[in-house]
Amino acid sequence: GKSTGKAANPQKLEKLRETLNQSPLAVASGVTPENVAETAQYCTHLLVATGISSSFYEFCPETLQKLIKTLRTAKRNQQ
Repeated sequence: GKSTGKAANPQKLEKLRETLNQSPLAVASGVTPENVAETAQYCTHLLVATGISSSFYEFCPETLQKLIKTLRTAKRNQQ
C-alpha cells in the first residue's frame, strides 16, 4: 500500500503475480479481515500488524481470529 495500514492495490498485486510467476510475493501493508481473501490470492506470504491492532502497541485477538477464519475459508474455496 501507499503507507502503513493502507491496503495494496489488487490490480498491482495481480500484475506482480503474473510477472513473478511462481516466485514468492509478500504483502505487508493494510491486510485486514475485510481484504485478506482478495490479497492472499496473489501472495505467498502476508505480514499483518496494523490491520489487527486495537492500538499502536496492542493486537486485537478477536480481529486476528476473524482474519484467520476469513483466510482459511478463502483457501478452502480456492481448492
